Amino acid sequence: MDGDLPAAGWDNPGFDDSVWARSAGGFDSASILEHYPYAKVATEWETPEIWLRRHFTCAKPKGELLRVIVTMFHDEGSEVYLNGSLILSVREFNKNWTPFSIPVAKFNDAVKEGDNVIAVKVIQTIGDQHIDLDLSVVSAKMIKGK
Repeated sequence: MDGDLPAAGWDNPGFDDSVWARSAGGFDSASILEHYPYAKVATEWETPEIWLRRHFTCAKPKGELLRVIVTMFHDEGSEVYLNGSLILSVREFNKNWTPFSIPVAKFNDAVKEGDNVIAVKVIQTIGDQHIDLDLSVVSAKMIKGK
């Protein structure tokens, strides 16, 4: 959703987003490729703010989680929520994909087995704009190969 402020609870799994537009990421201004030719452009975004939601299914991780990483290419201020819990807030923009470590305890408190929602709010004040991200987890079992 871009432009209009969404209703309260937009970052929670139970929020009714059936009227929200569906689009592929990344979300960008038309001029982004002039400055960042490696940006993934899928959906044009030209408003000062954008709110995004994505459902995903999560099985309980096998073994102890070692790392949780949000890799994000964003311009400008961004907030990332997992099931309504703020897990990352970044005020400045970046110029490429940047990994941000999320405390494992914070992730474990927010994630649940089954349906989950990652929600993102981005505020743009000047210049190009872009948002695309990836959520990754690494467990001890993954490293040991079992």
